[in-house]
Amino acid sequence: MVQLDDQGMVRRIEELVYLVNFKKDNEAFEQLFLCLQPIIKAKYKNCGLKDLEKIDWLQRSLDSCYKACYSFCSSKGVPFISYYESLLEKQIIYFSEKNK
Repeated sequence: MVQLDDQGMVRRIEELVYLVNFKKDNEAFEQLFLCLQPIIKAKYKNCGLKDLEKIDWLQRSLDSCYKACYSFCSSKGVPFISYYESLLEKQIIYFSEKNK
């Protein structure tokens, strides 16, 4: 799991998720996706996918982010970042297995 040391960034991500979920704010979604770039790149690297040109990693990451925003429930006590990483990893594994 990628750790974000900056608590301000973690709070900002949570705010953006709220704006995307409840205000349907497209600009917030774009900002959220930019904030998640380090997590996305680290997750692909950890899964052993080196040739990001070969796969449509941007689209898969966007899809995972979209799904995470709209299925995330903060009342479950799981931070959004952990939830997103889990969905992204499942997407990566699924795609990797499908294309072997």
